[in-house]
Amino acid sequence: MIKTIIITTLLIFSLLSCADKTNDKEKEQKIPEPPKSIQLVFTGDIMTHPTIVNAFQSNDVLIDLKDYFQGDIVFANLEFVVNTNKPPMPYPEFNGSLDYLKYFFNYFNTFSIANNHAYDQGAQAEAETVAELHRNNKLTLGGSTNSPNIAPVITNINNIPLFISAYTMLDNGLSHKTNKNDYFYFMNFYPKQEDLIEKVKSDLALATNNEIKIISLHFGLEYTTAPEEATIKTARALIENGVDIIVGHHPHVPRPAEIYEGTNHSGIIIYSLGNFIANHKGRYPYLDIGTVVSLNINENREISFSYVPTYYAFFKQNGFEVVMKPIKEDPNISMPTLSSNYVYSAYDTNAIKKGYELIHNFYSPLTNEKVKTMFTFDVTNYNNTVSNESLAYN
Repeated sequence: MIKTIIITTLLIFSLLSCADKTNDKEKEQKIPEPPKSIQLVFTGDIMTHPTIVNAFQSNDVLIDLKDYFQGDIVFANLEFVVNTNKPPMPYPEFNGSLDYLKYFFNYFNTFSIANNHAYDQGAQAEAETVAELHRNNKLTLGGSTNSPNIAPVITNINNIPLFISAYTMLDNGLSHKTNKNDYFYFMNFYPKQEDLIEKVKSDLALATNNEIKIISLHFGLEYTTAPEEATIKTARALIENGVDIIVGHHPHVPRPAEIYEGTNHSGIIIYSLGNFIANHKGRYPYLDIGTVVSLNINENREISFSYVPTYYAFFKQNGFEVVMKPIKEDPNISMPTLSSNYVYSAYDTNAIKKGYELIHNFYSPLTNEKVKTMFTFDVTNYNNTVSNESLAYN
């Protein structure tokens, strides 16, 4: 009898112990995993001037910005091509070098070539530059090596469907003639608003999986921080026709961001991210101020923005040196401490202070809660069969 009681007691204890373990496992299983997400990073214009090209050969100029270039897509507007038969050249026919181009491969994996300097060195240089991007597994938007019919990139990263493409409304005026009345470009060049909208609509029709639709657009007047009426109308018309986010380039100075709530569709317009690196300093205010904007989008299509202002400065000491820094804390940030035989002007320090305030005023609206759920939808409504395919080149 005693043995029976002991065995029964042990059995009950064992069952209770197993039940506790089962409950613990159930509790563990009930903890939801955070939604998958994608990180997209965008910055402005990468220009080329001979002095800059030489400075980048001897220094890792972007080292202080590397923490801000962590993402699935890290994008820049590549505003030069490489003609290997010529040395680096300034305006009006910009030419970089292969080493200068490849330097940026350390930080960026996605480039737009849809801009007004893509054909500064002719069609062959444009095609060779695109080919070099492809050889190094860099995603190229808005241009190709051999076709004027440029397709958008439509892909899926971390269970998040994405549409991304690039267009320009501007060229350099040095068109490459095929006959007396026509010219060609192997890039998305649409100078007329109605033609641009039709092309974008045609591309958007290829997106059938509720993709987040992002375009880079080269448009607007140079050197002014306020977008003109025609630029605003173009951007808003694109949002009305289904674009979710527009990332603007060309003015070489920062411009505001706008949350546009249209009749048919709502979206976000960044009118210009400004220069990332150039040699325009001193001609107009804010030419040395840029922005790195990051978008985190999860599989519920909740979106969050962050941004950091940047600046570049030039110093001379038996040559030419470029310094690039984030403006991340105090708007009264001083220039870096350098030896006394370096020369720089008071304009630089003043520009940093004003640039910090300008960028904050322009982009802080993107960080509010309203933006977070702008593009949310019932995730059961989209086809979840798209794989995490490799990003395809045009």
